[in-house]
Amino acid sequence: MAAAITAAKAQARGLRVDVSSAGVRAEDTIAPPAVAVLRARDIDVAADRRAVQATADLVRSADLILCATVAHRELVCAEFLPATDADADAGDLAARIVVWAEFVARARAAAPETDLAGLLASPPLPMPAAEIDLADPAGRGDPAYAAAAAQIDTLADALLDIVATHSR
Repeated sequence: MAAAITAAKAQARGLRVDVSSAGVRAEDTIAPPAVAVLRARDIDVAADRRAVQATADLVRSADLILCATVAHRELVCAEFLPATDADADAGDLAARIVVWAEFVARARAAAPETDLAGLLASPPLPMPAAEIDLADPAGRGDPAYAAAAAQIDTLADALLDIVATHSR
């Protein structure tokens, strides 16, 4: 749902960004309530769309990995960061794995001339998970999916503002 909403918003703004989604423990298909929320927004998504499982190559090739929650970021790091600090790319990769809402807050606090690399190099803001975690609607019914989509709207708009302001 997050990738579809963000991609639709980027397209509506005329921004050229590649938005994709992959899960560490991805379900087989997108949840029917998520499909309903997306279709209500005129975002075309196949109900039988297969989830993409994250892989080491996919994670390494991404410019930015947005995690929904602090626990999700920890899981992605545990799964895909090298077991030792001997890997020179580990620090760069760790910096690109962020909690979406924390990254938005970090970017809002940064100087406008800070580019994406500078934002990623800056330390995460000390924020409690309760303030930055995206609510997981799974198994909580249609209203939970609508509420999650509203959170995603806010984060996607903020992210695209950041891309427009901090990309060079």
